Amino acid sequence: MARQMKSAEQIRDEVHRRVHAIREVREDGDQIGIPLPTANEPDDTGCNWSMGHIRNPGSHMNAVERVVKALQAAWNLNV
Repeated sequence: MARQMKSAEQIRDEVHRRVHAIREVREDGDQIGIPLPTANEPDDTGCNWSMGHIRNPGSHMNAVERVVKALQAAWNLNV
């Protein structure tokens, strides 16, 4: 499946939406800061972006990483 091209804002907003939709994050009331993605050379999978410092992930870092990895598999940054 080919990746969809998305803007940095679209990627950030979707990561934010998905992370804050996770039941545990909602229940804890955590506000996790999601930065804009950074363009990179495509990796072995073809993904051309990464996400820098996630603010205030608390105990939810693994969940945040799963969301980021899922979007990295589906979307590329339109640079």
